[in-house]
Parts: sequence; C-alpha cells; structure tokens
Amino acid sequence: MNSYQLNLMYAKDIIGSFDKLGVICGVTGKAVNKWYLAGKPPRTEYTGETNYAVLISNAVDGAVKPSDLIPSRAAA
Repeated sequence: MNSYQLNLMYAKDIIGSFDKLGVICGVTGKAVNKWYLAGKPPRTEYTGETNYAVLISNAVDGAVKPSDLIPSRAAA
C-alpha cells in the first residue's frame, strides 16, 4: 500500500465509505475505489481538470492535505 492509498483510506475512514467520498467528488464510490486500487488519482487531477483532492481535504477538515492525495508525477 502506497502513501496515496493510506491517505485515501484515512479519508474514507473519517467520512465512512468510498460511496460517501464519491458523493463529495461527484463520482461513484466505485470510481473512488478504482483510484484506491490503482494507487493514484485519475489523470484529471494532474492536469487540473478536477479538484478531488481539495474536495476530499475540505470534507475531512484538513486531516488529509490535498498534496497527500496528489502523488508526484514521477510516482504516478
């Protein structure tokens, strides 16, 4: 398990489920689970098309920072 997965799991534990994280991000819980299994967020987080990391960070009152949810490009 990489640090992205650990941070996403921590956010999930705070919120309650991948489904609830999905609602926060406007996607399905299945999509969030896919990010978890891949060990990285979708490409759109790197290109700035989406801001899931900020949405999740806000939902957990900063317990997980956006930078914790966007691994460096080299790691992706």
